[in-house]
This record gives sequence, structure tokens and C-alpha cells, in this order.
Amino acid sequence: MPTAPADASSAQDVLDAADRRFGWHPFTQMREYQDNPRLHLVRGEGSWLIDGEGKRYLDGNASVWTNVHGHNDPDLNRALREQLDKVAHVTILA
Repeated sequence: MPTAPADASSAQDVLDAADRRFGWHPFTQMREYQDNPRLHLVRGEGSWLIDGEGKRYLDGNASVWTNVHGHNDPDLNRALREQLDKVAHVTILA
């Protein structure tokens, strides 16, 4: 990870610098993206995503397969941890 810019005032600034240097956002025109502020989400709660400054965003994209039950669901997290103790991933792509 790159070092923080000299005028970094928060972890958001460090993430911003790393994203500008290393990030690729395939659905965004990079010329336009370079001039706009970044959104760095650090956690999720149910239907909400929270950025590093504590601002909440309604996750309108959760239905794209991975989070239809919301973020950070205690029952799902417990089941996932139990499964990880057994096996994390298996494929039959032979």
C-alpha cells in the first residue's frame, strides 16, 4: 500500500491515494473518475453500507447475488465461520 500523502487528514485520504494509484473501476470512465471524490465503504449493516466517516448509504445493489440477506447478518456470519473451519471452497471444474 502506498504511503500516506503529506497532507493526509484521515484514513479516507490514504485509501483515496491507493485507489487513485492502483484501482481500476471497469464501469467508470477513468478520466472522469480521477476528478471525483472516492467512496470508501468499510462495513455493512443489514441494507446499509457505511463509509469511513460513518455516513450511511442504502445498498441498492445487494440483489446482485451476494447480499440478498443484507450485510453482517449474525446467523449467516456464524454459519460461514463454522463452514470455514471445515472447508472454504471446493470446485468440480475438472
